[in-house]
Amino acid sequence: MTDTRTIRKYLYHGLALSLLLSGLLYAGVTGKIAGKVLDKKTGEPMGSVNILVQGLGADGIEDDSFYTGTATDDSGDYFIINMPPGLYIVKASAIGFNMVRQEGVQVSVDRTTRIDFELEVTVLGMKEVIVNAERKHIQKDLTSSAVSVSAAEIDIMPVNSVGEILDLQAGMGRDAGGGLAICGGGAPEKTHPIYGLQGVGGPRPPGGVAGGEPSLF
Repeated sequence: MTDTRTIRKYLYHGLALSLLLSGLLYAGVTGKIAGKVLDKKTGEPMGSVNILVQGLGADGIEDDSFYTGTATDDSGDYFIINMPPGLYIVKASAIGFNMVRQEGVQVSVDRTTRIDFELEVTVLGMKEVIVNAERKHIQKDLTSSAVSVSAAEIDIMPVNSVGEILDLQAGMGRDAGGGLAICGGGAPEKTHPIYGLQGVGGPRPPGGVAGGEPSLF
């Protein structure tokens, strides 16, 4: 009986460890774009509207190497999953309506970026409508503290590594061993995912920060 209980105990512990490791290995590395399309005049949802997403470089130049898209359902809703983090142009078009495009749409890992559209009936000679997307100050799907640093912001920072970028953020510091401390928490008390790569607190590796890979910092 004792041997059976011991075996079950190790099996339960092994299962729990496997679930924990799978959660770390398969942490999110992509984001999501979702929204709704309405008729600007009537306010009614528009189905079968074509949504096209195109890559956008940090320099504002369109990236022709990345395209994806979808169409709205009968309620005017759409979503696109598995979006790599970065900047995008999102276009909405339908027959008989002017095309609308939003530029500078920021997609972040494990976040839903909401982009809504209002389309107007086509007027002869009218060109497409261009809207510059802005990041919302309040993210309704964010359940914890988070800081996002865009490529454009990094370009003007006086930094040479990811570690130096982190040092400039509020609540960041270094512990007695030189490891990264977040809000007073040292290496054994934190994880730090970078684009879905999950680092766990531990000894400080040579040339890196505690719990991270030297190549990341």
